[in-house]
Amino acid sequence: MAGRADDELTQAFARLGRDTANQRDTLESLVKLLRKRLGVGAVRVSRRGLWGFGKLESATFVVGDHSYSVTISGGKVVARIADAVGGVGLSHQPIGWDDWVHTLVAEIDATIAQNPEP
Repeated sequence: MAGRADDELTQAFARLGRDTANQRDTLESLVKLLRKRLGVGAVRVSRRGLWGFGKLESATFVVGDHSYSVTISGGKVVARIADAVGGVGLSHQPIGWDDWVHTLVAEIDATIAQNPEP
């Protein structure tokens, strides 16, 4: 990714925030995209069903000093942010979707600026 969170990532966030019919599929796509951008270890998912093979229920992205979680509950997208210590989020606080996206993208951009690709 060159210099900033790219348009594909920004569009994926926008789709998840407004798309109520396919939220789980959209979140699944976002998880795959962020795994490519942030690395597998920075993305955790929670699924319903036996042995974690059911529908995607939530995802957590660890970027910098924060943990960003998104949960699909009752047809709504619930976003939370927490300070992260050792990749573990402490006391998640609810945050509005637009603020969550803005904060996460800004932190991704800052991380990219600190660790440019060769």
